[in-house]
Amino acid sequence: MSVLWDRVLRLRPLAYSTLADLVHHVRQHLPLNDLSLAVQLFAKNIDDESLPSSIQTMSCKLLLNLVDCIRSKSEQENGNEAQFIPNKQLQPKETQIYIKLVKYAMQALDIYQVQIAGNGQTYVRVANCQTVRMKEEKEVLEHFAGVFTMMNPLTFKEIFQTTVPYMVERISKNYALQIVANSFLANPTTSALFATILVEYLLDRLPEMGSNVELSNLYLKLFNRIDDLGLG
Repeated sequence: MSVLWDRVLRLRPLAYSTLADLVHHVRQHLPLNDLSLAVQLFAKNIDDESLPSSIQTMSCKLLLNLVDCIRSKSEQENGNEAQFIPNKQLQPKETQIYIKLVKYAMQALDIYQVQIAGNGQTYVRVANCQTVRMKEEKEVLEHFAGVFTMMNPLTFKEIFQTTVPYMVERISKNYALQIVANSFLANPTTSALFATILVEYLLDRLPEMGSNVELSNLYLKLFNRIDDLGLG
């Protein structure tokens, strides 16, 4: 029995990986009930300590890919019976959770600055590097921004009026995080609101321009980004 159980444990990651590939490729053709079962299964994998971290990461990626698919499927299957449910404004305690999410996540996302050289040695990517080195990094940053673009405007405003100083500080240390700000500025729902928050913050920092060259350059880039989108 112990030998059989050991084989089962060894084969589970392969089975989940194969199933995830299958679900990913046929997700557009699956009914909502099957998509719901897939979400339940792979959500459990995230907390399953018996699985390797690679399978847990794969499960997270699959769940993110299923989000848009489920939304579009729901709209198609419900048709005219679908009802628009406005995004509710969060309670103060709930808003504080998202404020903490911004701060902790923008620290955790620095993990992509750690690179592995050809000789196997690790090194930290230069902070002002303008490029995103991995497709996965760009996707994760865009998904992170997507968490907030669906929010009630008043809640979004409260979160980022509080966190924009920290957000700009983190961008100055990891320029790849600017993808988050760019996503807010490019999204029709949040563009005007986030641009207003960002401009107010930058205008308050005008006296500091010139005292710190790197920060001054970042402020100018953010101003230019807003101006390029016609939001200034």
